[in-house]
Amino acid sequence: MFNIKPDGCYQSRLVAKGFSQAEGIDFDELFFPVVRYETMRLLLTIAILEDLDIQSVDVKIAYLYGNLDEKIYMKQPEGFKLPGKENKVWQLRKALYSLKQAGLSWWHTMTKSMLVLGFKRCKSNAGVYYYHDKKTKALVIAIVYIDDVCFMSTKDSLLLNELK
Repeated sequence: MFNIKPDGCYQSRLVAKGFSQAEGIDFDELFFPVVRYETMRLLLTIAILEDLDIQSVDVKIAYLYGNLDEKIYMKQPEGFKLPGKENKVWQLRKALYSLKQAGLSWWHTMTKSMLVLGFKRCKSNAGVYYYHDKKTKALVIAIVYIDDVCFMSTKDSLLLNELK
């Protein structure tokens, strides 16, 4: 897919033909959890009232980090066909934009990463993660909405160290 950005630069992105996927064959689930809007507003209000430090992060090419559980094959894109192997297909191991399951696979990968970092997922809202440092008694809350993450912390030094 080719686009022209507002500054006039060209942008290209390799995408899959997600519209051709069949439920039950190429994917099982479409839904992936995000933080509820009301929860996000409440946590940001608490952050302001408690004078918490806030950092926002946009995960670039987030969907490309997602691992695929299903076997998905893709035709070789124009201009990248290997000579003598024009009719071969690629098996995807990572998600691509426009795949039906790309969002869910990204969410699973992101959740695993958050757990490795020591975060725990809120049971009532799948888009909220928290980390409590017992030594410094610092608290870090992460609000995740698709590929945007807002970190809030009681200790500025803890938040900056975790994000570096």
